[in-house]
Parts: sequence; C-alpha cells; structure tokens
Amino acid sequence: MMDKLYVIKGFYNNDTIYYVSTEISSHPNLPVWKVTDSIENATKYSNLDIAISDCKNLRCHIFKVYPVCPICNMDYSDHSAISRVDNSTEICPDCGMKEALVDFVNNKI
Repeated sequence: MMDKLYVIKGFYNNDTIYYVSTEISSHPNLPVWKVTDSIENATKYSNLDIAISDCKNLRCHIFKVYPVCPICNMDYSDHSAISRVDNSTEICPDCGMKEALVDFVNNKI
C-alpha cells in the first residue's frame, strides 16, 4: 500500500497555486504565505487532519485540501479509484482508468 498524501491548493487570478508555508512578517498580525505554482514544490501532508487544520488556519476561501495520486503525483478532486495493483491504494480516476484499460488489453490478448 502506498502512502496517501495531501496538498493545499487554491486558485488566484485563474492560476493554480499550492501552499508551501506561512512565515511571520515584520508586522506581527500579517502572516506571509509562501506559495508555488508547482505541486512538486508544495507541502505534502501525510495526515489529512493536519492538512485540514493548516488550511483552516489560512482563513482564506481560495484554498482547499486535495489528495495526491501516488502514481502520477497529481492532485485530484473527483472520487478516487482503487488500484488494481494491491486492491487497497486510492488513486486518481485517470490512473484507475489506465490500470483498467491495461488489464483489459492484457486479458484480451
């Protein structure tokens, strides 16, 4: 079974941004969010509760927590699929469809 990971993702000016960290600025009541446009540089959470807590602490409606597919390393929002490799790992629907098609083709030959 592969580890389940999560990211905090938002949309700003029609661009996708991923949360990296929050830093304290010179103004004590004004935190600075570090974000990236790449999921590779985003903070990955192995605990959903911590990801949700950090997202709530941002106090901004543009961010949500998304699962990350362990196969393609992309976030997704649709219902997950179960990997045919171990019958327990949740993967994105696209990778689930690819696994199903590979099985179908291999069993037809």
